[in-house]
Amino acid sequence: MEHLITQIPGWIVTAIIGLFGIAVGWGFFKSEVTHLKENQINQRIKIESLIAHCEIFRGECSKRMDNKFDEIKKSISDNRVVTTKQFEEIKEFMGYVRRMIEESNGKRG
Repeated sequence: MEHLITQIPGWIVTAIIGLFGIAVGWGFFKSEVTHLKENQINQRIKIESLIAHCEIFRGECSKRMDNKFDEIKKSISDNRVVTTKQFEEIKEFMGYVRRMIEESNGKRG
């Protein structure tokens, strides 16, 4: 066996080792490319599901915001009614006070 190895020219051994290295490198490269393709597919699936979730969430959020705006509008309207009533009561009270002051000033004078 040793005699067989020593009779093979050095460049053939170098070529065989080089080809073996290229084959191993090529196999590693193909493996990495396949792995990256799988990751890309998985990422694409995740992105598509996130887009779908975003659209659903956007719709729900829009509905919730519309409901909140309706609640705010109703609260403002209710507050306007209450405030108007209170100002009417204050107006009546001030009218009463004015009449009382005028009557009081008229009786004294």
